[in-house]
Amino acid sequence: AAQALLDLAAELQGAAAAAAADGAGAVARTLLLREAAYRALGECLCQPDLAERLDFGAWWSGELRGLLEAGAAPGGVGGNGNGNSNGDPDYSEAAASLRFARRALVARAAWLAGVGALRLPTPSLWAEALSALVALLRADDLVVALSAAASLSAAMGDAIDEAEAAAAGGGGGSNGGRVPFSFLGGGADNASGSGNGSEQDPDADADARAAAVASLAGPALAGLVSLLPRVEDDESAVRLLGAASALFELAGRAAAPHLSALAGALPAVWARASALAGVSSSSDSSSVAPSSSATSGGNNGAAARLHSALMAVLTHALRRLGRAATREPAV
Repeated sequence: AAQALLDLAAELQGAAAAAAADGAGAVARTLLLREAAYRALGECLCQPDLAERLDFGAWWSGELRGLLEAGAAPGGVGGNGNGNSNGDPDYSEAAASLRFARRALVARAAWLAGVGALRLPTPSLWAEALSALVALLRADDLVVALSAAASLSAAMGDAIDEAEAAAAGGGGGSNGGRVPFSFLGGGADNASGSGNGSEQDPDADADARAAAVASLAGPALAGLVSLLPRVEDDESAVRLLGAASALFELAGRAAAPHLSALAGALPAVWARASALAGVSSSSDSSSVAPSSSATSGGNNGAAARLHSALMAVLTHALRRLGRAATREPAV
């Protein structure tokens, strides 16, 4: 079954070019089939049968990285139409379907970068994936940007778990008990040097990942904060704050110079949570999008989750940054 899934994904990778002669609608259909196959691959990444056949590092370098870069480019994927050389927008149904399919594929690639980050063979590739996700936070398409934020949070959360396991003596480096990846079709004989995680000291891997997050702290926090006014649902706001918490946990004191970027947005988020609970607040919430449940007479469950996420961010900032966090007026 694993080989059949891989064969299908490989076939669909080249199907879009062949379908181009049949028009934008045909290309869109092949891209959506490819996105579905990629989701199936991502859901099965931890299955041994698939793990023996798939080199996630090669997949990242050969395709997924390019998809994320295309999504983060000015204008994003899909552009202003169907790719006509004159650049004139195409508002036909087929062109709209093609733009949607391209965005869906980029969002799926972002998801894969999150679920498969620790299967990249070296910490430097992990850092490369994280950098691509941070760039995608500025994507024009909100679904693509939120997919990047969720994957950023997942990748950092997994890295935190790996670091804690290593500190507790669990060892295992970036394998973390998962089945190593090897070259596609190469079996165990080709596993050395390109498997799921390096054979380095797990402490060194953890330090390298923390350094990568520290170097990205500024643009990552700025990207997360820029998304807060764009989201209307409260769960998305909770996830964005969760990503910020993970960032502070990994980056530590290196995130201190960038705390103000997030701290300035916290009062408005607090006001939003208070509005959900039906509690009046004097804070200005104009910089945060109105909640989709704020007009329904209060939503204590959503308010509790949002308040909890806010307190988690503050807790991580205070615990990891110490006095540097208390010097920020908004905190």
